[in-house]
Order: sequence, then C-alpha cells, then structure tokens
Amino acid sequence: MAARMQDKARTNGKLSPQQLALLDALTALAQQAVTSAPPAPVTWSAEWSCGACGDGGDAQFEDGTSVAADHDCGQGDGPEIGWEGRAECSAGGWSLDTDFADGEYVESDHHCATGQ
Repeated sequence: MAARMQDKARTNGKLSPQQLALLDALTALAQQAVTSAPPAPVTWSAEWSCGACGDGGDAQFEDGTSVAADHDCGQGDGPEIGWEGRAECSAGGWSLDTDFADGEYVESDHHCATGQ
C-alpha cells in the first residue's frame, strides 16, 4: 500500500492494530535511518606553490587529511609550500576558501545538516 493510501487508511480507521503497529515501526526505522546517516563528506580541492622555486600543483583530499606537496626543491634550505584551498560539502550549499601550510592537518569544522 502506498504511503498516502496508508495515511488515509489510518485517518479513516481502516487499519488493524497490528497494521498500525507495523506502520509505526516502519516510520520509526525510516526516521532513525535519516538521523543516523553519516554526515556528507567534505572534500578539498587546492593548489600549492613553492615560495623558493615557484613550482606548484593541484590536489584533492578528504577533510581531516594531513597535506603535503611531495615537492623536493633544490633551492635554499627547502621549500616554503603554501596552499590555497576550497572545501565543499557534497550535500551542497556550503563551501570554505582558505590558505594553509604544507604538512598541516586540514579540517573544515563543518558539521553538515542537509540543506545547509
């Protein structure tokens, strides 16, 4: 029976006590599935650049990743890698643009609420 028909049958008193109990259990399970679903992942897309030689590149990674450019610079004492990044929630509607340093643990501090 379709959801609308079940609601109408409930309203009209046409469901048995057993059917009402099953319908209530299914509704509770559906609500639990929605509230216990894992949050949508936040992904980062970023560009890095070396302050010593000017080399650079792109990367994508998950929220909470320790980032590194994997760049062996032959200039000076070592590269000063800087990142310009953008985090986005796959549920849509939220993003963050920020700068960070090589080797940093990057987290958006975004706690997803669907539709945010």
